[in-house]
Order: sequence, then structure tokens, then C-alpha cells
Amino acid sequence: MIDDAFLRKTAALQANLKMLESQQDALSDFQDMQALRLYKARLVEYIEAHSKAGHLPPDPFQVIQQRLIAVSDFFTAADQEYQRPKSWKKSWVKAIPNISLATVQSARTELSELVAEVPHIKERLWQMLSPLDWDTSSSTFDLHPELLACTQCADGLKLPNKAESRHDLYQFARGEGKLANDVSTHLTAMGLRIEELTKQHAVHTRAIADAKIHALNHDFRSAEKIFQDFGNDRFSDLDYAVVETQIADLAGLFQQLMSFDSSLDEHLGKDEFKIVKAKLAKLRTLIRTDSELGREALALLQKMESRLAAAQKVSRTRKIRPVVKL
Repeated sequence: MIDDAFLRKTAALQANLKMLESQQDALSDFQDMQALRLYKARLVEYIEAHSKAGHLPPDPFQVIQQRLIAVSDFFTAADQEYQRPKSWKKSWVKAIPNISLATVQSARTELSELVAEVPHIKERLWQMLSPLDWDTSSSTFDLHPELLACTQCADGLKLPNKAESRHDLYQFARGEGKLANDVSTHLTAMGLRIEELTKQHAVHTRAIADAKIHALNHDFRSAEKIFQDFGNDRFSDLDYAVVETQIADLAGLFQQLMSFDSSLDEHLGKDEFKIVKAKLAKLRTLIRTDSELGREALALLQKMESRLAAAQKVSRTRKIRPVVKL
């Protein structure tokens, strides 16, 4: 059985030796050089003493190196496993252009699979934790300081710099703490958003059906109001265009009435009564008088017809010549 206390002590000595060696070019006096040689001798003596006592692993530095690699692998894996569910989101989570109900349903399946995998993520990380040298007596449950110090002995190892970050990842592997709560909250929010989109799709489907009925009945303002409520949030598998075309056609018809009304005085001034009468008759055939549009159009037509009748009366009066008696 490996003596963990021995390994930690060896790691601390090795870390201090590594630090001194990195600074040896700056050592300027004989006393500094002696200190360096003394540290090397202490490390050799410490290892030899434990070797004689039978506490020494075949290669303590290899064991320390393996533990450091395992520590680095754990933090890398823990961060990746945290980021994957935490970053699970699609562009349509915030808005709904260019998605269909099938996309939402597929997302629901994908999310369910991810939620089911979370316990397995914890289990994988928990298994990685078991061989690592954690200081469970510490309030932060951080790695032993000696092991952390010796990370400088190995090149290419990446550990979170802050003890708080290491502690958060440690707790995440246990299914506890801030990061675990963040993942749970995020996945719950994604689930709620998917349900919201499903309901929203049903609302849009019903609304389009209602808008089609309004449009067929020439109640184009009611139909148009529905589409104004949609704004830019539209599903790709719903046929908004058909109703929009119907609304545009009806709006165009009403615009014809408005345009003819604005040019009516010009026609009447030229005594183009037949043209005006024919145009009004044609417009009347295009509207449903029992509809929303029809009632507005009919009122406008009746006003124009009254103006036509008045203009005709004035025209007839002008043409009557009084009889002059001599």
C-alpha cells in the first residue's frame, strides 16, 4: 500500500527543489548554492529512509506524476461534462423563426436523453475522484497543498487556478453544489421552453385557421390583427403566406375604393357619370355587404353614389334653358 503521507512529503520536496533549480542562475553566493545542494540531499535521504522501511513505491516520482495527470484529467473532464448540458441550447430557444413542430419534438427527445445521462455523468466523474488525493479535512475539500505545489514539477498540466473553481468541480462530480444546480436549472428551463413552443405552435395553428375564416368572410381587419400579434415569431411548417395573400387582396380591394373616392371629384367634374356609375357597380359586386369590409365599403359606396346623384342633378339643372317671353 502506498504511503500517501510519504508521497505528499516527496511531492513538496520535489516542488521546492524544482523552484530552486529554476532560480539557480540567479543564485549569487555560496550560501545559496549550498542551500540548493542541501535540498537535493534531503530529498535523496528522505527517499532512501522510506525505502529501507519498506514504504517506498518502485518509483515515487512516477506515482506522483500519475496522480498529477489524473488530477488534470479529472478537472478537464469535469469542466467538459459541466459545459455540455449547460450549453445545450438552440438558436430557436429565444425566438422561433425557421423551426417546425418536428424540430421542437426532436429537441424534446434530445433533452430527455441528456437529462437521463446526467446521473451517469456524475458516476463517471465520481469514479475519477476516488484515486485522487483530496484533503477531506479542509473546508474546501481541495487537493492537498503538497500535491498542488508539485503541479509545477510536471509540464503541460492544467488545473483551475482558484481553489473555489476546483471545489465547485469537485462538488459537481458528487452531484452537489453550484454547478450541479446550474445544470439542473438550465435543463429545467429548456424543458419549459420546449413545452412553451409546443403550446405556441398549437396557438398559431388555431389562429391561422381563424384568420382564414375571417379572410374568406372578408373580415380582413380581424384577420390582419391576428397576424400583427404574431410579429416575427413564425413557425416554418405553418402556412402564413396563404392568409397574408388573402388579407393583401382584401386590403387592395378596399384601397381601390379609397383611391376611386379620392378621384371622384375629377370624374364628376368632367361629367363622366356613366364611368363613375359603372365603376361603383363593379366595386359593389366585389364586396360582401354582410362582412366587416363590406360594411365599411358599402358606407363609402353610398357616399360616392350620393355625390354622383348630386352631381347629376347639378348637371341637369345647368342644361335646362329658361323660356324667355317677349
